[in-house]
Amino acid sequence: MRALVEKGQEGHDAVMPGYTHTRAAEPITFGHWAAAHAWGLVRDFDRLADARKRVDVLPLGSGALAGASLPLDREAMARDLGFAAVSENALDAVMDRDFAVELAFDCAQLQTHLARLAEDLIHFASPEYAFVRLPEAFTTGSSLMPQKKNPDALELVRGKAARVDGDLLRLLALLKGLPAGYQKDLQEDKEAVFDAVDTALGSVAVTAGVVSGLGLERDAMRRAAAREEMMAAGLAVALAREGMPFRKAHHVVGRSWRVAEGLSLAEGGGRGEAARHLAGGGRPARRPFRPARGGEGQVAPGRDRPEAAKASLAAALARVAGA
Repeated sequence: MRALVEKGQEGHDAVMPGYTHTRAAEPITFGHWAAAHAWGLVRDFDRLADARKRVDVLPLGSGALAGASLPLDREAMARDLGFAAVSENALDAVMDRDFAVELAFDCAQLQTHLARLAEDLIHFASPEYAFVRLPEAFTTGSSLMPQKKNPDALELVRGKAARVDGDLLRLLALLKGLPAGYQKDLQEDKEAVFDAVDTALGSVAVTAGVVSGLGLERDAMRRAAAREEMMAAGLAVALAREGMPFRKAHHVVGRSWRVAEGLSLAEGGGRGEAARHLAGGGRPARRPFRPARGGEGQVAPGRDRPEAAKASLAAALARVAGA
């Protein structure tokens, strides 16, 4: 988390493309992108903290299934051993593995978030994007092609998500057919739990190392964000601000884009209804086509502005550090 927040704050004002459906959509900042991943990790932290409540229950004194016949002070044992509570039903206590499934799920969700971050960085570091430079310590060369710098560490983090998903499914399948009471099948829970936790911890460490060592290529990000088709949404919003219903603005900009084939969007939009409407409002038609302005007019909470991205990143770190 700390590595992601620090890197996001370093690039809080670096303009880059934002993507939907794996296609460039609107300009955003690197800080906004980093904050999106950071808040996923905050939820992972919250889930793990909440899961602790289900683990923090003492089963000792439950016997085989009917409880102990000796006069045990289970509350005193719980206090001495550091548990918050004792189990309320002996039969439930010996067969309960909810805590194991919940922990495995939390690890699987964490691993999924790390895999999504890894996937983004794998693309952003490729020569076709060149938005970031990966640290040498987390890449390898090719045995055949000497020019290659392969993102092996990130690929392994991405691949480990399938492994932890398997641990979770293994536990669910193990439990789904068992009757009430302890069964020897339950000894199979250990391997899945330990593997899920160890894999997630290792992936967190590797991802932190990659992120902390990232180099940001601001010029490449900016060039990619300057493609004029990415300004279409900004032009539609500009029209709406001048009084045009957004539904109509969406149609007008779409039509301008089709008319502009072979021209730039600014040229096509500058010759049609969009330009006339903006001119009527006293605004130059080309103003929405400045990539450096990406996010400047977005003021709602959660939207993309450089200072808002910094604040969002700081809030994410505080949420984890203050828990």
